[in-house]
Amino acid sequence: MTDNDISSHADDEISLVDLFAVLLAHRRLIIVSTLVALALAVLAYFVYPAYSLAKAERERIVEVNARLMLDAGVKSSVGEVEGNNFILQSLNDPATILAALRESGYEKLGGISLGSADGQDSALYAVRRRLIENKSATGASLKETSRMYVVALEKGVVSIIFKNGEPDRARVFVE
Repeated sequence: MTDNDISSHADDEISLVDLFAVLLAHRRLIIVSTLVALALAVLAYFVYPAYSLAKAERERIVEVNARLMLDAGVKSSVGEVEGNNFILQSLNDPATILAALRESGYEKLGGISLGSADGQDSALYAVRRRLIENKSATGASLKETSRMYVVALEKGVVSIIFKNGEPDRARVFVE
């Protein structure tokens, strides 16, 4: 080993005393930055739940359910399958849904006015697109969790589910 190799090897060594001296010299910066981070974390811990609750209250969605079952007389005269199919077709008819929306006081659906007679076609299209097909105005499929209107048949019982932020209007719509 030559003298050059020894001196370059000595330059590669780190002294723990020197590191401790640097940390001690910058102790205020370390302590202040740690306390600021702790204060921000505590502030976020107390503020975020209140923000989340306020957001949930603003975006509250109420789910209203109704269940229908055929009467024994209707089952015997029409048949259970035909009766249930008629109910399902009636409840999935855009004109029926539009009439229920108007009766319950809804004025717009997806930015389209539901009240005007001259906009009947666009209102029916909006009802079919948003409520029946569960698609946005652009035609993109929406998540099942954002579905507003569901009609389902299970074990002879027809279920109607309507989700909205206005509980009284939603109840009137389902009725």
